[in-house]
Amino acid sequence: MKEEDLKKAFEWYQKAAEQEYEDGLLALGTCYEKGWGVEKNLEKADAIYLKAAELGCSCAKNRLGGKWWLEKAEQGNTEAQYKLGTCYEYGCGTQQDLKKAEEWYRKAAEQGNAEAQYNLNRLLKKEKK
Repeated sequence: MKEEDLKKAFEWYQKAAEQEYEDGLLALGTCYEKGWGVEKNLEKADAIYLKAAELGCSCAKNRLGGKWWLEKAEQGNTEAQYKLGTCYEYGCGTQQDLKKAEEWYRKAAEQGNAEAQYNLNRLLKKEKK
């Protein structure tokens, strides 16, 4: 794609992002991450991804990876606690650590997260074998 086309696309993504349109935010973050139509700026990309993630954009959550999940888990978000438990259990994006998996599952389970309750039970049974 030509640089002038990238700049024009950036402008449109920026307009969509200003209206808090999730896909617009995601595309704008990608522009900053890759330097498409704008100077590359990873801090700005992360800030935009965070805004999109807070609006519920799962792609933005994945782009932020562990940073987003950890921050939200520490704030008591049960979905994030459950997801972190899963990451630690299977070593997705981090070293496998069954003790940390148990810790995060337990935090989510104690707040009533059914998936975390199930996984905690399964993990504890696996450890007993």
